[in-house]
Amino acid sequence: LSMAQRCLLDGSEGSCFSAFNFQKYAQLRANADNIVQAATDASGEWGLGIWWGNEVRQRNYSAGEQVLPIYIKELLGLQFALETWGAQWAGKQVLVWMDNANAIT
Repeated sequence: LSMAQRCLLDGSEGSCFSAFNFQKYAQLRANADNIVQAATDASGEWGLGIWWGNEVRQRNYSAGEQVLPIYIKELLGLQFALETWGAQWAGKQVLVWMDNANAIT
């Protein structure tokens, strides 16, 4: 695993951020034509948001989704992003930024 992957997977983001410049990594990766970068975020109660380039989308949780654990809600953001932009991402490497270690592992 790369250092970035280890940092994201082992839950030690605090120590990794001081040792690894994620922003510089993201900028380098974003320069490749075949790489798409997106970000997702979920709230505990309200809903979720997704970002790609200059586009932002958000949606509320359904009644059934409101009772799910937060790491599942974070993954709903990934699902929403794929449903929204997946056709445009076909054939590209997709890098999605999430802020929940349990959702990433």
